[in-house]
Amino acid sequence: MDDDAVDCEAQDAPAFESPSSNKLHDKAALEVHLRLSELPDVYGVARRVVDALDRRVGCASLDIQNVADDLHFSKRTLQRRLRHQGYCYTDLRDKVRRYHGVRGVLDGRFSIDDICISLDFADRSSLTTAFKRWTGFPPRAFGRIFRKYADN
Repeated sequence: MDDDAVDCEAQDAPAFESPSSNKLHDKAALEVHLRLSELPDVYGVARRVVDALDRRVGCASLDIQNVADDLHFSKRTLQRRLRHQGYCYTDLRDKVRRYHGVRGVLDGRFSIDDICISLDFADRSSLTTAFKRWTGFPPRAFGRIFRKYADN
């Protein structure tokens, strides 16, 4: 990975271990979660991959082969071009999933199972594990704590 690429694991769950009774703290924590879950600011092939993944959320598989087909690359060529830019497919897919997952939970109109399906997770426990890695909370707890601050 080159110096411009951001390591996905370095941006994982902020150090908010337990919910606070302090509304200001909770609102600030939500702002941090939202900032960390933004879609990546990338260019070139990585931008095309993020855009393809973003279009596929809720509609189609997020599998690398399908995205490669969308972009008219072989899977191997896509991996090579991403690596040349300092990215890997799984990190970009994880960032797109995080963006939509956090917003889906905050929205509250969709069940955890619906979010799981729309983000192409194998099962609910996979989504919960990823969500805990991203935010430090399981999806339901995250929604319960932060949903009231999402619209303000």
